[in-house]
Amino acid sequence: MREYIIKTLQKALKADDISLESPKDLKHGDFSSNIALIRAKQEKKNPRELAAEIKGIIEKHDKGNIFEKIEIAGPGFINFFIKNSFVKECLKEVLEKNGTYGSNDLGKGTKVIIEFVSANPTGPLHIGHGRWAAIGDSIANILDFSGYKAHREFYVNNVGRQVNLLIESVKAAMNNAPVPEDGYNGSYIKDVGELAKKESPKDLKKFVLNTMLDSQKQTLSDMQVCFDEWFFENTLHDSGEVKKTIELLKKKGATYEKEGAVWFRSESFGDDKDRVLVRENGDPTYFAADITYHANKFKRGFDLLINVWGTDHHGYVKRLQSALEAIGLPSHKLDIIIGQLVALYRGSEPVRMSKRTGEMITLKEVVDEIGKDAMRFFLLMTSADSHMDFDIELAKKQTLDNPVYYIQYAYARICNIIKTGGIDIPSLKGTDLGLLVEESERELMMKVLDFPEEVKICAKTMQPHHLVRYSRELAAVIHSYYHKCRVICDDRELMKARLILMESTRIVISNMLKLLKVSAPERM
Repeated sequence: MREYIIKTLQKALKADDISLESPKDLKHGDFSSNIALIRAKQEKKNPRELAAEIKGIIEKHDKGNIFEKIEIAGPGFINFFIKNSFVKECLKEVLEKNGTYGSNDLGKGTKVIIEFVSANPTGPLHIGHGRWAAIGDSIANILDFSGYKAHREFYVNNVGRQVNLLIESVKAAMNNAPVPEDGYNGSYIKDVGELAKKESPKDLKKFVLNTMLDSQKQTLSDMQVCFDEWFFENTLHDSGEVKKTIELLKKKGATYEKEGAVWFRSESFGDDKDRVLVRENGDPTYFAADITYHANKFKRGFDLLINVWGTDHHGYVKRLQSALEAIGLPSHKLDIIIGQLVALYRGSEPVRMSKRTGEMITLKEVVDEIGKDAMRFFLLMTSADSHMDFDIELAKKQTLDNPVYYIQYAYARICNIIKTGGIDIPSLKGTDLGLLVEESERELMMKVLDFPEEVKICAKTMQPHHLVRYSRELAAVIHSYYHKCRVICDDRELMKARLILMESTRIVISNMLKLLKVSAPERM
């Protein structure tokens, strides 16, 4: 319906910039557009006059098939009222498509690589990493559902000073010696040291890194986040790709030497200053490897690169895009999502330290306490670029105050209604949906039919929080409907029609929660 109206408006005005809203008050229609107000000056017409012209064009095109009526309101708003018969035909499509309802072909097979989390293997994951995990994984699910081919990747920085400090810190723990300057002091270092003493590995570095990565993998698995590939930085050095990238940048005239180091002319590409590629001692910097890694992504045949990074990477974006431009790669095909920090609370009290260790509270501890569903749902509730306050106590509540419980309870309630109805859903195909005449039924149908558009919004913006917001709105409409309309009733034909509405709603919630990887319990 939304697409139909937008395309019709585009034809009427020969324009692409069409905005369409869903009014909160149903008296203002199912959809409303302010396009006449926006375009009036350009068309040199009064907004209401232009709105009337648009209304006439659309009515002529529609021929009474979809619109019950089109109204001009206020200074020139165009309000669209959809025919009940058309809404109910759309509802049948939900049943027909079932598990694929809401999917689309927006991506047309575009190969996308989504790199997210990519935490250094030097310590346990924290709540911020959990946020990137939930966001990145959900983006990948939504893109797959939207006709893309998404590849989930974790980039392991297993080369450089931080890794060397990790190994030296473990050695110190094994020998009860002081931790080296700038080394790692956490209790986990002692745990790894104890394990290494017990196992006596031939290759300590490999053992420590594998131990740290196994821990990270398990925590992510507990959140139901799995990667298609764990890409190791050392492979770029071992294959000579990093050296080739540096040589290519030199060939392109994008470098210069100063004080024994090789610098990239990133300031020429809009960065605030030039960046070091090779240190005075001849070692490539992390930046040089990162340029190579992103070039490698294109080399592997990916059409679009998406990174979900923490706020500490904000200044890194421009220099990386500059480097890709310098070696002739399409930097506009690199989309970097910078996320903000997460602050943990218990009610109104901030949580900074783990009760168990007296150190930073880990992601594993939070997941173990509140569960995968609450963890993922809460971390997806706000836009990635906004600071987030995470209330552990609210996430644990088994009440309707808890947003994830609220939507899961709505789903379980629907499943119970359908089960109580005792009618095989496929046998309801010929049911007369014209019996659904209540305002609350209309409201629920329209909200259910919003789902495909919400998926598209998430795919286009790569912001899954829109789907979480939609799920909460849908749950509110469901709970309201439950109190206003009795599904299991004496009028058998009406009951059948309402069961179809319930099944359509169930399908949408199920598909939506699958995209977020939140479970849909049939009983609670």
